[in-house]
Amino acid sequence: AQTLFIAARAIEMTCFGHAKLDDPRLEKQLHTWRGVLAHVSFEHRGFVLRLIMSIAAIRCTLVLLALLKDARQTPWLAVLFAWNPLILLETAGMGYVQIVALLLLLAMARMLQRHKLPLAVLALCLACGVQPMAILLAPLLIRQIMTLRDWTIARRSMAVAALTLLAVYLPILAIQHGAAGWIGQLRTNAHFQDFNSPLFTFLRSHAHWRTAALFLPALAAAGSLLWLLRQNAPIEDSGYWLMLCPLLVAPIIPPWRLIATLGFVPVMKHRGGWTALTWSATASLAYITWHTPSTA
Repeated sequence: AQTLFIAARAIEMTCFGHAKLDDPRLEKQLHTWRGVLAHVSFEHRGFVLRLIMSIAAIRCTLVLLALLKDARQTPWLAVLFAWNPLILLETAGMGYVQIVALLLLLAMARMLQRHKLPLAVLALCLACGVQPMAILLAPLLIRQIMTLRDWTIARRSMAVAALTLLAVYLPILAIQHGAAGWIGQLRTNAHFQDFNSPLFTFLRSHAHWRTAALFLPALAAAGSLLWLLRQNAPIEDSGYWLMLCPLLVAPIIPPWRLIATLGFVPVMKHRGGWTALTWSATASLAYITWHTPSTA
């Protein structure tokens, strides 16, 4: 994720140069980036980043079409993702980076479909560099590798996983006290953010219960994983449920958290996905609320 941000910034600086205010006299009056955005040119309002995320969304659709073709399913199922307004708003509109994690997860499913397990492992490990929760799919991938009983493929996959995870996480944790910053941010989120889920709204006045409920997403993820392993669920269905179930009890549920879940809906082996599709439709209420001036 950090690499993508740095690359987008470098491209923007190379192509368009430094951002300049349309009125230099405003420089001393503007103290937040939100205030600055209204007074710079269009290409300096995250245009490059949003373009990269839009390309990633298109690539997701192409991978979905390839998965559906090899599975002998109608390609029209891909419109459940490609025509979803939430995807358009969060990629071309917001430039949210989770679409890249979804692209890598779909690439993992595609590599499994083509029996290229080391490449599937590589895609999953890279996805963890954008969305750490993707690591929940690792046990299912390990199970699939073990069923082959091919130790050459197993050793190669382990080497790919170790090297990729080191390359992804070591720099960001080691440079500029990244590990301390990560832990500190988790503590900040746990104690000071305004939780918006119905469960945490109910528990707002019960401090002890509210702290205990912070562990519910982890319990939901663990329970879902055990159930999927026991059911021997396909990787496509597993991706959907593992991305969805923790959100059902999560303390903070911004609309973009649904991106990864929506990407698996078209390729699920056991047809479903109505929860994610309905939930994404209600996200319009969140956007309206965010853009409504407060009356307090």
